[in-house]
Amino acid sequence: MSFNASNYTSWKMRVQSRLEAKGLWRIVTLRERPPHRAPRHIEDEFWQRESQAKAFLLETLDIVISVGMKQYAYEILEYLAQTYESKNWRNLIALREQFISLKYVDGEEMTPHLNRLKLLADKLGRQNRHIDDQEQVCQLLTSLPASWNQF
Repeated sequence: MSFNASNYTSWKMRVQSRLEAKGLWRIVTLRERPPHRAPRHIEDEFWQRESQAKAFLLETLDIVISVGMKQYAYEILEYLAQTYESKNWRNLIALREQFISLKYVDGEEMTPHLNRLKLLADKLGRQNRHIDDQEQVCQLLTSLPASWNQF
C-alpha cells in the first residue's frame, strides 16, 4: 500500500480504511480537533494519536521528501489531495458542501474557523470555482451560531 504518485485514489481508499479502523481518520480530516481547554491528559492523548496518524501516512509514502516538512497528518493528506486528486465534479461537490456546511463551534477561537473557511475557498478556487469576498463573508455570517445574532 505504498503511494507512488500514480495510485492516489486507491492509496487513499486503503489509507482511509486503515485509519478509520485505528480511530485516526477523523484527526487526518480535521473532523476531530485538538481539545480546547481540556485536561492535560486528554490533550496529550489527542497529540499522541495525531503523531500515530502522521507516522502511518509517512510509512505509506515513497515521496516522503515532498511532505517531510509538514507538521501534522492533515497537512500531509491535504498536500497529496491538492497535488494528485483529480479535479472532477464529485470532488467539486464535496468541497462546495464542506464550504456551505462549515459551522463555528461556540467557544472556539475565531482564527481557526476563519482559516478553515479561507482554506475551503482557496481549494474551490484551485478547481476554477472562485468564491468572491462577498460570498465568503455571507458564508462566515451564516456559519456563526445563534449566540452571534447581533451581527
